Amino acid sequence: MSFAVLNASVQSLTEGLRIHVDKGCIENINTHPPASNGEVGFLRLTTWTYSLLHEAGRTSFSILLNFPPNSGFEAEQAQHKKTRALVNQLRTWLYHNLGFESEREMSLRQEVSKWFLQTCSAIAPTTDNHWEACFLKLCEDVNSLVNYCQTILSGVMNSAEDREQVVEAWRRKLQRDWPAYQFDKLVSDSAARFGEQINSRALRERNLSEWKAYLEAVPDGEDPFPYMERLIDAAVLNHLKKSIPLSGKDLIGELGIPPGPRVREGLILVQQGVDENVRGRQELLNYVKTRMEGTVRPE
Repeated sequence: MSFAVLNASVQSLTEGLRIHVDKGCIENINTHPPASNGEVGFLRLTTWTYSLLHEAGRTSFSILLNFPPNSGFEAEQAQHKKTRALVNQLRTWLYHNLGFESEREMSLRQEVSKWFLQTCSAIAPTTDNHWEACFLKLCEDVNSLVNYCQTILSGVMNSAEDREQVVEAWRRKLQRDWPAYQFDKLVSDSAARFGEQINSRALRERNLSEWKAYLEAVPDGEDPFPYMERLIDAAVLNHLKKSIPLSGKDLIGELGIPPGPRVREGLILVQQGVDENVRGRQELLNYVKTRMEGTVRPE
């Protein structure tokens, strides 16, 4: 099985999806394709197939591989789902510094090593023959997956009863299934409106599953951006409230407050200043100093 055959199958499926469902079903793949079937070729093939199955065509392959199969094809469907998961595992194994303490990482290492043993009779490929065997097997398995998806698509398009309903639901899913990085821009924009800078990716990773579920629940026909902006504004504000910009050491060092109950009073005033939209380190210090020198005391 050559990469050229796999690529031709992908082009055929992509054209079918764009014609019958939506132009965004499978985006363009911009990673370099393999030019050989050795070690470097296998690395590029893994990256390319990951881009296909988990990025460019993430939503569409998820729909096609979860569509009810024809009677007797359940085992084939399960195998193709396993292939899609394997591509993700291979990419992680190849490009990440996996340890041995995490159960998840150990499980991933074991699954990948089992596949290598079945494919090239080695716990990990080391020779040209090993790499070539792995390259050819991955091409074959992903090509089989793509052809299966094309068969499912043909079945949907031939079904007068289900076609319109399935295609409409598919298009809605494409519109609502944002890639993770798309949330980062909304987070950074929200923080900027508050006059702050935060780690957008870290906040997104903590909230991604909740945000995606909310996105899917936005009423049909409504622009999801205003809904998500309000939701993310609330998350950013909550994040800012949890982390005050001054510490007890800052109050002791900058304002000369002696350690003890007065530091606690000062920190409560810092939080009050944040709640009143006082921004900037020096502004907050002045806010606390003014109130601690006067008669105002936090309860």
